[in-house]
Amino acid sequence: MTEDLERLSGGALRAASRGDAHVLARPYGEPGAYGVSMTIEHHDRTEHRELSASDCGTLARAVVLVTAATLAPLPTNAALSHPSPPRVPAVRPDALASSPALESPPLVRADPAPATTEPRAPRRRDRVLLGAFVGPAFAIVPGPSPMLGGDIGWGRGPWSIHAVGWHALASTQQLERGVGVRASLSAGGVHVRYSLATGPVAIPLGVGIEAGALVGGGTGDSVAGRDAVAPWVAASVGAGAAWPAQSRIALQLCADAVVPLARSGIHLTRDGVHVEAFRTPSVGARVLVGARLRLP
Repeated sequence: MTEDLERLSGGALRAASRGDAHVLARPYGEPGAYGVSMTIEHHDRTEHRELSASDCGTLARAVVLVTAATLAPLPTNAALSHPSPPRVPAVRPDALASSPALESPPLVRADPAPATTEPRAPRRRDRVLLGAFVGPAFAIVPGPSPMLGGDIGWGRGPWSIHAVGWHALASTQQLERGVGVRASLSAGGVHVRYSLATGPVAIPLGVGIEAGALVGGGTGDSVAGRDAVAPWVAASVGAGAAWPAQSRIALQLCADAVVPLARSGIHLTRDGVHVEAFRTPSVGARVLVGARLRLP
C-alpha cells in the first residue's frame, strides 16, 4: 500500500511522512465480506467513506486510490487553446487535388499495470468471550428448576473453548404424604464450540464435560431432614442461536442435553432400610437465554 500510494500520487504522498493530512482506516468483516471505514482529515475538512469488497487485496487498493484521489489529485489544464484555422492554398483548376496527409498520433508512454497479487488469506481473529445466562432445567434436580450460569472463553475464527459454571436452584419432589426430597446442583466444566455463520445469525454447536455436586435431603413432617452431598459427572451436547452474529454484544439462546456419567442419588432411611428418594435421570435438559460479550 505504501508503494502504491507514492506511485499513484507521483511522489507527493508518503505514508511515513508527517504532514497536515491524517487518514484513519478501520477494517472489519469476515471472509468474503470485508469493509473499511475511512476518515480523511485535510485543510480543516473531514471526509468519511465506507468501502467494501470480497477480498482484502481489492479493498487495500481501493483505500490507496481514494486517499491519492482526495489528497493529491492529478493536475489538469485550466483552459484549452483555440488555434486559428489553417490557410487553404489556391489550387489551379487543372491541378489534381492531392490527398491530405494523415498525421500519426503521438505514442503515449504508459507505465505497466502493477502485477496482480493473490489475495492474502484472511487473518483469523482472536476473541475473549463472556456470557451470562438464565433459564429452566429439567430432569437434573428432583423437579423443574431455575438455573443460573455463566462462562468465559477464548475463540479463534469459528472455534472457541469455554470454562462454564452454573447452579440449578433447589426444587422439591413429593414422594408421599409428609415425605419428600429436595435438592440443588452446582457444577462447572469445559465446553468446545463451533459457530456456523448464517447471515445475521450465528449458530453455535458444542460438546462438553461437567462435574459438580448434588446437595439435598428429605423434607416433610415425617422426615428428619439432613443434607447429603453426592458427586455428579455428566457430558453435554447442545446448539443455539446468537444475534447479531459479529457484534460486540449479542443475545444468545441455547439448549443442551445433559447425560450423567455417574447417576447421583439421595436416599431416605426408614426402619433401618435405605429407600431411594431421588436418582438423576438418564438424560436431562436445560434451556438458557442471556447476553454474549465479544472482546475486542
